[in-house]
Amino acid sequence: VNASPSIQSSPPATLSSGGYVYQVEATDPDGDAVSYHLEEQPSGMTIEEENGMLTWYPETLSEGVFPVLVVAEDDFGGRAEQRFELNLSFQSKGKE
Repeated sequence: VNASPSIQSSPPATLSSGGYVYQVEATDPDGDAVSYHLEEQPSGMTIEEENGMLTWYPETLSEGVFPVLVVAEDDFGGRAEQRFELNLSFQSKGKE
């Protein structure tokens, strides 16, 4: 019986350096190799299949809520999902 991988990492809540970087970390209890992919993401977001490095450097930032679904899978059908949202809102500070 194959055990599914699990994702231990948590996504950062903020963007940094003009973009978003998140090292997804998953382990498999059977010691199977884990690969990563995105099933839902904003335009331009990518993840490296072999190591889980997720990056998003949008050319323009728009306000809104951007859903993300990260999947970690082993070669035997085991699967873990992590859903989160990036909520971008821009607030201007008025002069008092």
